Amino acid sequence: MTRIFDSFTRIEKAVLLCCVFALIFFAGGFWARAKTNEALPPVFAEAKSGALQTTPKSAPLLVHVAGAVRKPSVISMPADARTSDALKLAGGATKNADLNSINLAQKLKDGEQIHVRAKGETPFESSSRAASGKRSKASAKLPSRPVNVNTAGDADLQTLPGIGPATAAEILKARAKKRFRSLDDLDEVKGLGPKKLEKLKPYVTF
Repeated sequence: MTRIFDSFTRIEKAVLLCCVFALIFFAGGFWARAKTNEALPPVFAEAKSGALQTTPKSAPLLVHVAGAVRKPSVISMPADARTSDALKLAGGATKNADLNSINLAQKLKDGEQIHVRAKGETPFESSSRAASGKRSKASAKLPSRPVNVNTAGDADLQTLPGIGPATAAEILKARAKKRFRSLDDLDEVKGLGPKKLEKLKPYVTF
């Protein structure tokens, strides 16, 4: 082997030695990388390969628990919660609650109301209470003082009973042509009639 090596020229010997060192260097690098991968815990190995993924959490639900419960309120619940879970967070049902009026196993939906009826309470009474609540909200939107229909803006006009965006626009259009002097002038506006004018009477000035 030594004789064969001695037979090479000086340049050939240098090239041969460079090839041997390069081979040893690359072999050592592959061996070190393999050892590093073996030493990594499973979680880090998955993260390195991009296989580790996180599952996004579902947004919480907001439900309104009302009726025969100890603490009627709006409650935040997990996405997979049931009616019985919301009832517990509302302090539980009262002694006179009719739990057969609701489905305790039903999955919750965002924005829904869970109304627990009292014993002897009919569905009609429950709907009447809800309607009463809607009427009180509607009355809260009425103007606190009379609105001058000749100077009021679009937003102020829409605080009047029965006046929506379309009718308010018609009032502004008619007002640009001539000043309103009485309810009779308003009667000429498209969208207004005797019934609406009767409701407007206590809330408008000229």
